[in-house]
Amino acid sequence: MNLHFTILDADESRWTIDRSWNEWSSHRPRDTHHRFFRGLMESAWGRERMRSPALVADDGEPVATMWLFDTPFQLDGRPIRAGGIGSVVVRDDLRKQGVGTRFMRAVHDLLRSEGYEAALLFSAIDPRFYLKLGYRVLPTRHYSGVIPAAVETVTGPWTIRPYADTDFDAVRDLHNAGAAARRLGLLRDDTYWAYDFLASHLYAELIAEEPGEPWEFLVGEQGGEVAAYLRSSPGEDDSLEVNEFAFKLGGEELVSSMLTWIRDRVFPAKPLTVEGLLPSHFGDLCPAASPEWKDQDKGVMMMRPIADGFELPAFELLDDYFVWSYDRF
Repeated sequence: MNLHFTILDADESRWTIDRSWNEWSSHRPRDTHHRFFRGLMESAWGRERMRSPALVADDGEPVATMWLFDTPFQLDGRPIRAGGIGSVVVRDDLRKQGVGTRFMRAVHDLLRSEGYEAALLFSAIDPRFYLKLGYRVLPTRHYSGVIPAAVETVTGPWTIRPYADTDFDAVRDLHNAGAAARRLGLLRDDTYWAYDFLASHLYAELIAEEPGEPWEFLVGEQGGEVAAYLRSSPGEDDSLEVNEFAFKLGGEELVSSMLTWIRDRVFPAKPLTVEGLLPSHFGDLCPAASPEWKDQDKGVMMMRPIADGFELPAFELLDDYFVWSYDRF
């Protein structure tokens, strides 16, 4: 079979959307899945930074598809450009025939020709395929802890409330300050935040079985300024999935306060299990009893050098690098 590498146009990207639906989301309506991704593609960030490479057969059908994102990172204090790879799918009858390897190498060649320094992806399954292609697993661990019902609500000279649009500048700056403090971190511009918020809105409108709640995005005010924020979502069995947080120096207790604030209002008089792929210092912020950390062997972030001479340094500590759930593309 003759295959050629191309970038699908906006209309042709229906193949990419459909293949990702068939692979991971066929339990929900196909139209819903298409509307979700079309909405993301039509956002300002999607139009500028979201593409769909493919291997196409002679009959015009793509047999391998993915999403490719232009993602700005900083590494050891300098900006780098990384290609974010998501939703890689090879047609069922062509798997284990080298098509996926050929596809990934073609994408790597494209990124190299365009001046990218690295490629980044999130592997929800066994990462061995990507390890053979030169990717390296980045350190991420899963946290699980239980806040007992007896733990008192953390209080202080601050206010906890749901996020409002007027909080945007403060939340953006808190995130970017935290990302810049790490050796490797994704920097979000305003169009990315709009894309992020749109994704959350579309998910709640089109996909979620229940509407989102105001407590899923909280801010903590101290001295009239937003000093911390916490984004979370309902987990399984009445647990709380922590998706992201940040705080100013001296605002650490606000994170604990937001967690107990959620427990008191959503899970009253019950222990609250808190989980997530989280940085190590979260263990000092969450008032949980006997928390557990487990290394991830699946559901991991991976990165590969692209540019000649670019080397990905060793990350010895978990907090050298961290990706939030919203940044997994």
